[in-house]
Amino acid sequence: MSYVNINKINKFIKDNKLTKTQFCKQCGISKSTLYVILKEKGNFFLTSLYKIAIGMNCHLVDLVKAKKVK
Repeated sequence: MSYVNINKINKFIKDNKLTKTQFCKQCGISKSTLYVILKEKGNFFLTSLYKIAIGMNCHLVDLVKAKKVK
């Protein structure tokens, strides 16, 4: 289970009419890192998510989904 709000990332890309390549350049991350995050497969560094937050002009916590408490 991923705790990254991938819907927010995808919405940003769509709303700003960016290609994934343009988005990656804007954020300073590789396309492979973006795909790992979006496909919720594999591991990535928290700094990559931080770079995405900066590129999206939002806070890191805005990209993290809260864990449901039982």
